[in-house]
Amino acid sequence: MAAYEEQEDLDRLKTWWKNYGNSVVFGIALGVAILVGFRYWTQHTEQQRHDAAAVYDRMFQNFHAKKSADTRQLGESLMNEYSSTPYAGMAGLLLARLEFEAGDAAKARERLQWVLKNADDAAVQHAARLRLARIHLD
Repeated sequence: MAAYEEQEDLDRLKTWWKNYGNSVVFGIALGVAILVGFRYWTQHTEQQRHDAAAVYDRMFQNFHAKKSADTRQLGESLMNEYSSTPYAGMAGLLLARLEFEAGDAAKARERLQWVLKNADDAAVQHAARLRLARIHLD
């Protein structure tokens, strides 16, 4: 009798696997793919932020060393390649300052408008608004 019940259970399991086995395998594969993709994405964004921080640090050092051309080049790189990081907005503020100090108020306004449009940090946007207002008052 026990062997008959075991065979009956085995037959039910085989029938269930035949009906739902592909869905189970697909669900497990999908879950693994989502986990791997999420891990890759978080590592990628963290690496982007780290790289942007290094570029911003070099830009800031060049700014204090009065190397305007190098500062502009690194700032452009931050704004173009790392626009999704907070460092791009800060680079835009610094480039606007360089442009304003060089006497090019129109270019400074353009940089500040870019910061307002692209920066995610509210403090950076507020600083850009204030500086833009200051330029308009001049």
